[in-house]
Amino acid sequence: MTQMYEVPPRPEAANPATAAGEAPANGEVPSRRPSRRGLWIGLGALGGVLAAFLVLLLVGVFAVAPSVLSKTLVASDFNGGKGPFVAESDPYVTLAYVDGGYVTHLNAGSPPPPQMVRTWFPNGTVHAFKAQIDATVRSSSGQFVFGVGAWNGPSADYLLVTTSQGGAALLKEADAHTGDKTFLAQVNPTGVATTNVHFTFEVRGGGNSPTELTGAVNGVPVHATDPNGFDSFSGVGLWITAQTGPVDILWDNITVTGLNS
Repeated sequence: MTQMYEVPPRPEAANPATAAGEAPANGEVPSRRPSRRGLWIGLGALGGVLAAFLVLLLVGVFAVAPSVLSKTLVASDFNGGKGPFVAESDPYVTLAYVDGGYVTHLNAGSPPPPQMVRTWFPNGTVHAFKAQIDATVRSSSGQFVFGVGAWNGPSADYLLVTTSQGGAALLKEADAHTGDKTFLAQVNPTGVATTNVHFTFEVRGGGNSPTELTGAVNGVPVHATDPNGFDSFSGVGLWITAQTGPVDILWDNITVTGLNS
């Protein structure tokens, strides 16, 4: 069973002063707002061949724009003690904004359950996105696995992970409450201790086609398709599990961009 931490969206209107995907100082994330669809309602009759041509041109531009233009869903350098993830602690883990980044610290002791911290996209679901984030392993006491998650909903996700000895893998977690995972693809560990990592994770819902998953860990690519995959995604998260604590990872510079699906 994965233990999850998050700030649920509030039903009130989002704070317009809040940057995309970044929580205010009080730790709250922007609430969801209905996605904008059907931006073009219609134009009055303008008359003439030229006017008709212009109408068609404008209709085409407005109809295509939402699917062509990328959009920043989450962006934070974690400075100033704020960002898109919750800050709290319990007997298993400490989550905090320190040293210009965001720390996931597994406490010392027996193996804790896998830990996941999540944030939801401010305007609902998307069919495709690309996430990038840096991670620095500051201390560890044994074998561990960590990475980035693409959430389909409250309990299902894909994971791009690496190990304390390198490598990369793509996993599917159909139910985080049970913790059952399916390996979709993997690159074997290198045996070199992991210290500084850059994750790139791109997911594309397939509709009637397989879902496409493309990841890279420090530039080492890993790719998979899922014939029965998720078609939409509503959030992104950080994931870590270990044989024993303590394990201390400092995350920095997260960007998540919605893509043309």
